[in-house]
Amino acid sequence: MQTTFSPTTQWFAELAQGQVEKAITSTQTGLIRFQGSFWKAELASSSCRTVQPGEVVKVMGRHGIRLLVVPSDYVLPRQDERAIAHGFKLPLADWTQKVGAAFVGVM
Repeated sequence: MQTTFSPTTQWFAELAQGQVEKAITSTQTGLIRFQGSFWKAELASSSCRTVQPGEVVKVMGRHGIRLLVVPSDYVLPRQDERAIAHGFKLPLADWTQKVGAAFVGVM
């Protein structure tokens, strides 16, 4: 019997910064350095521009084990602000503690 896994999206209550190591486009995941570890990342919004290696991004949440990011100069659309304000979020500290001690406080 095969089990199906459906990742959930969780938005962080606090935004953090990461640095792009491999470009991220609207159609392709990339790689960022975040809190001392490397993570696959995708753009949190299809309206975001491509981010290149060396750029700083805001880490907004996660989808499964992939981080959701936007360029550091990105302005949140009103509906995203409302969604985050109404509880569609997970405190960053809670999630990083669940991932593992090597992930917490390295940055």
